[in-house]
Amino acid sequence: MAIIPSNMCSFFCLTVLCMIVVASGQEIMTPIVTITDVNPDSKSDRITTLTSTLSRVDAILGENIIFECSVLYMKTGRPILWKYMTNTSSITLNDGLKSLDASKYRISQGTSQLSIRLEIMSVAYSSEGTYMCEVFYDDRSTEIRRSRRVHVYELPRFEIQDTSFETSASVGDSVRLRCKAVGMPTPRLYWLRSAGSSSVIRDYGRQVEGSEILFNSVQASDRGTYICNAINRIGSSQWPVRLSVNFKPAVSFENGARASQKFGCTLELLCVVEANPEPAQGAITVTKGGETLKDGSNGVRLFHMRGADSTIYLSIFIYPFESSHVGTYTCSAMNTVKDGTGSATIQVTASDTPVPGRTGAAICSGSSRNIATPASVAAPAALLIIVQILLAKFH
Repeated sequence: MAIIPSNMCSFFCLTVLCMIVVASGQEIMTPIVTITDVNPDSKSDRITTLTSTLSRVDAILGENIIFECSVLYMKTGRPILWKYMTNTSSITLNDGLKSLDASKYRISQGTSQLSIRLEIMSVAYSSEGTYMCEVFYDDRSTEIRRSRRVHVYELPRFEIQDTSFETSASVGDSVRLRCKAVGMPTPRLYWLRSAGSSSVIRDYGRQVEGSEILFNSVQASDRGTYICNAINRIGSSQWPVRLSVNFKPAVSFENGARASQKFGCTLELLCVVEANPEPAQGAITVTKGGETLKDGSNGVRLFHMRGADSTIYLSIFIYPFESSHVGTYTCSAMNTVKDGTGSATIQVTASDTPVPGRTGAAICSGSSRNIATPASVAAPAALLIIVQILLAKFH
């Protein structure tokens, strides 16, 4: 019987190719057993090597985990066994390519004849434990084992029965926005504001830690979308809550309190109405000296445009501007909120020089009182101004 010197045996064992000498004189190559992480794969940040034979896998609740056990130099007829290990029990999961619990585990051929895949289906918290691939190579007394220890985590998930949806209130009401999320580990909750007049949450700042935002007396400026964020080591989830605040119309002229234009040119006024609910188109009017301006009458054109964030724009074009147009104009709006009226005034005077409009140019012509003519000048110019206003407001 040949005897392998100890220094040579050490060398071969380090290369996992040490020969085992048996009584019969046959030399048997020690099987090499490996586990390949198919899902999640080895490139993910959810696999941690603990020892040369054991790795930890962070599984996400509900997903399928797949391991493949492969063997080199295995004697013909020896089984590859997958086992589920806990502190108190050991359960064999397969008999060859047959699953012994098909409701939880799928067994299939791996990428070679000497490999078997284990698929843990729809991972549950009860799936936690150690999964071991076991191979015997001489008889039932000598085995090689490789293992994966599975820990189950859950992505943050909102419990909708305890979470706010779209919320409506009136100015002065007390409003509480809530969210509740579960997960493993327990997620951290915080709020951010999206859209609205700014990203700042009144009385709080740009971010609110915790599950609630409380407005003791909600204001129109608080309207907008608030995002509840839930985050843990596995991932994050977001829940948007739209806060709608009912308030009476706030009316202003973008021109300010005064405007002027040279006779014969186009006078442009812009009335801005913020309100919720929005006033109907007929509920926004412009008057001068007690008389309501009508579209197409006395050189007046009126254009209603709906903007963002409960805002409506009423553009007033007067072409050509004449002495009869000098005076005080009042823009008024009404909605269904109690005492829901608002108004603003502007004083219009004559100027010695043309005053540019929002396009940066003054449109002047005294040839006609009809804003629709001359077609080559007035109508295209008015449409250009409307487009410029829309672009300025939405960009």
